[in-house]
Amino acid sequence: MTYYPKAYDGEVGTFKFYYEPDAPGNCFSLHHYGDPNKKFIEVETINLLSIIKEHGQADIIKADIEGSWEPICREVLDNN
Repeated sequence: MTYYPKAYDGEVGTFKFYYEPDAPGNCFSLHHYGDPNKKFIEVETINLLSIIKEHGQADIIKADIEGSWEPICREVLDNN
C-alpha cells in the first residue's frame, strides 16, 4: 500500500487550499468563493495518470475527493 500525502487534482503542482480560520477543522477548498482574504495552505497535488506512470496500474485507489469527484471520474474514463 502506498500513501500519498497529496491532494487530487487534474494538474500536478502546488495549489492553495482555502479554509475558514474560525473553523480550521472544516473542509479545505481550491476555491476562495469570493473572499480573497481567506486563509490558505499550499498543498502538492497529483493526478491518477501520474500515479500510474510512477508505480504502475493500481488495483484499488482510496481517496477523499470531496468536490473533486467529477474531474477524477473524467480522468478514469478518459484513461480507461
